[in-house]
Amino acid sequence: MITRQDIQKLAELARIRITEKEADALAIDAESILGYVFDVGEVSAAGQGDAHTTLTNVMRKDGEPHESGAHTEAILAGAPNVERGYIKVRKVINRE
Repeated sequence: MITRQDIQKLAELARIRITEKEADALAIDAESILGYVFDVGEVSAAGQGDAHTTLTNVMRKDGEPHESGAHTEAILAGAPNVERGYIKVRKVINRE
C-alpha cells in the first residue's frame, strides 16, 4: 500500500511541493496504477510460451510508386521562388 508519506517523499525527491490533499489523491491514483501494471504483468507472463508469433515485414515492396518527375511541375508551381527547376529558399546556415 502506498501511503501519504511515500508520496510526500517522492515529491521531496522530485523537488515539488504538494498539499496533503494532493498527496492523498496521488496515493490512491498510484495504488490503482500499480495494480493495473501488476495485472498486465501477470497476463503477459501467463501468455508466454502459449502461442508462437511469426514476425513479417509489413512495408511495401521497393519500386517506383509513380513515374519520376510526374509531379515536379505541380510542386514547383506552388513554390514562391523557383530557380533552374529547384525551389529557392533563403540561406539559413552561417559559416562564421
